[in-house]
Amino acid sequence: MNRLVLKAEVVQIEPLRYTPAGIPLLGIVLHHASEQMEAGMKRKVECEINAVILGDLALKGLKPGAQIQAQGF
Repeated sequence: MNRLVLKAEVVQIEPLRYTPAGIPLLGIVLHHASEQMEAGMKRKVECEINAVILGDLALKGLKPGAQIQAQGF
């Protein structure tokens, strides 16, 4: 199974919405920046990822600039 764990900063938050089944859904954009060792050299890594938070976590009052550890598939 594919799995991703990422420490990132929340840079954008869409308005809270609900699925047709009534489950809270929050769209966010995450920014990650770090240095990783690859082939014996330090490499700078940066990316932005669109993510979706479902359920009770979507109601936690997440703010832009928050540092989070996101995991998913």
